[in-house]
Formats: sequence, structure tokens, C-alpha cells
Amino acid sequence: MRVAQPANMLFAGRYSVLGKVGVGGMAEVYKAQDMNLGRFVAIKVMLPQYAANSQFVMRFRNEARSAAALNSPHIVSVYDSGQNGNQCYIVMEFVEGINLRESLRKHGTFQPARAATIASQVCLALAEAHGHNVVHSDIKSSNIMMMRSGDAKVMDFGIAQARRSIIPDNSPVIGTVQYMSPEQLAGGTLTPASDIYSLGITLYEMCTGKLPFDAASLLQNPKQAASRSAMPPTKLNPAIPVPLEQIIMRCMQDNPQQRYLSAIKMKRDLDSYLSTVDKAELEAVSTGVGPEFWALVFAREGQQKGNAVRVTGPATIGRSPQADIQIPVNSISKMHARVTPQGTFLLVEDLGSSNGTLLNGMPIHERALCRQGDILTIGDTRLIVACSK
Repeated sequence: MRVAQPANMLFAGRYSVLGKVGVGGMAEVYKAQDMNLGRFVAIKVMLPQYAANSQFVMRFRNEARSAAALNSPHIVSVYDSGQNGNQCYIVMEFVEGINLRESLRKHGTFQPARAATIASQVCLALAEAHGHNVVHSDIKSSNIMMMRSGDAKVMDFGIAQARRSIIPDNSPVIGTVQYMSPEQLAGGTLTPASDIYSLGITLYEMCTGKLPFDAASLLQNPKQAASRSAMPPTKLNPAIPVPLEQIIMRCMQDNPQQRYLSAIKMKRDLDSYLSTVDKAELEAVSTGVGPEFWALVFAREGQQKGNAVRVTGPATIGRSPQADIQIPVNSISKMHARVTPQGTFLLVEDLGSSNGTLLNGMPIHERALCRQGDILTIGDTRLIVACSK
């Protein structure tokens, strides 16, 4: 049975509920306004089976206090917790954005530099938590929010730990098993290394669009999980740079002692890799989630003609039939240019065309970043850069 909170009701005598924004395995989430402070908040109302368990409620309150002590721009802040009648709840910062899992479903895999930037920010969140002896224990793509600024925030510190307190020893594993470390699957003691393992799985998912392990096979024999081996991510996405793959595989070591000893040490390696990334590319992939799709609109004298080509992934432009976007005009080279969506920009590369590629009338030397409204000139064909709102 789900907990119903009608819109415009006053919850716990303080929060004006504006509507439901999500449902999870443990709670329903509502957007509300704190009538005392005037700010918008998110309220997680625990499902009845948790709120009715006194052990869970006691552990939940302790974990909520620990989470409230965490102070990081990359952690969703906890403001309040308590019980309203028979409803156990937690009040958190309201974040405008989508979670990583949603973003992967909507936009596909992340560029390696973008994935590394997000993971570096999550490392800061973990370092803050681990410094307060708080282990998240449920790091996964759906628990990492992407704000409109492009920054990442981790949710639900402490809540998963509270849930573990009421799981009987003989119960099947509860949670998202594909992200769990071997020691977590086996019911062992969780440490910061367990969170680092889960972050490695999440980074693998961002770069390849897939999870390395199947849930059913892990559940068959959780105690034998340490004998598994993951396919290297470059087998699924050869564009992943070797240094980034090495970071991912180190995080996913079965032996906790062979993983990064701290989130800060992992962040240092991620930042070292990012320091080698082309500055223009890094700017493009670090400025937030891009539009649902880009489009190149054929134009005359800067005015749209109506014909448009949608761009949802890397695409070549040229006269050749092998080009992804074919423009059969003699002034265009067989393989003239390449366009690639990167964050909130469209990256354009000239492929050595005979008469060049221009952005807003200026020649592109190898590559350039485009925004909505920019004009690309391919030979003597003019294209207006557009995107979904």
C-alpha cells in the first residue's frame, strides 16, 4: 500500500505539499514548501512496512542525524526528519535535475571526460561522508542527481544503512545488486572501499551504457561473487582512454585492499586524467546535460528553409554516400566534417576538407564548439545549429 499525500496539504504542521515527484523501493517523494523558511524541499515518506518497524525507525533517525552533519556541494542536504502520525519521513534539499540513470536512458553514454568529471565530484561527496564515518552503501546511477548547472549531487546517505538494520540474516540480498561489492553481497562489513567499488560500477555504466554483471547470476550465489571478473569497458566502448579504464578496473577489484584506499586518492587519479583532456573538449562536456537532440537546419542568407537533419550522436557530413549526413553538392568534400553532441555544445571537426568549414563566418581549425543559433558553412551550404528546448 502506497502512502498518499494530497497536494496542498500541510505535512507535519510545517510543509505545504505541492505534489508527488517520485516513488522508490523505500519511500514516496514529494515536493513541498517549508512554510517556516519559505524554501522548496523534498520530503521522503517511508513506506508503511518500514515506518511500522521500530528498529528501522530508531536506526533511521540515527542515520538521518549523521547525514545531516555532512556538508558538501555534492551531497543533497538533509534538513529534518521525524514521524508524522505513523509516517516516518526525511526532509531534504530539493534538487532541480535528473538522476544519472535517467540521463543515460535519455541521452546515451557520457563522453569519457564528462563521466570522469562526475565521478570526481562524487569522490568529494564520499570523502566528506567517510570522514564522518558514514558509508553510503547504495551508490548507483539513480542515487546521483545531475543539476542544471552540470554538477552532481549524491542522495540518500544513511537511508540504505538504516534499511540494512532490519534485513534478517537469512533474507535474500535487498538492493541493486549489480552495484554491490562482493563483501556487501556476502553480507560482510561495509567500509569506504565498498562505496568506491560501487562508484567504479557506476563509472563503468556511464562510459559503456551497461552494467558489468547480471543481477540474476549474482543472486544465485552471493558468497561466490568475489570470483567474478568484469569485461574491460574498452571492449564495449573503445573510445574510453586507457588511464580511465585503469581507474575503473582498480575500483572494481574484488579485494577491498586492492581498490583505492580513499575517495581522495581516486579523485587524484581522475583529475590527473582530466588534466590531459583537450581544454575545449573538457569545457564542452563539463557544462551540463545537453538537449534531447541537435538539428542542422538548411538555410539561405541566414534564414531557415525548413529542411533539417537531426543529430543524436557522432555523425559525418559530406558528399559521399558513406557520410551519415549526405549533401550532394560539388563544393562539399566527400567526407567534409564531423559533428558530435558534447554536453550543452555541439562539437564540429573539419576532416581536412578542400575548402574548409566555417563557424559564423570564421574558418574552423580542426574543431570548434557550437551553440544553438550558430551558423555552419559547409562548402557553400549554410546550416543553422538548433536543438530541442
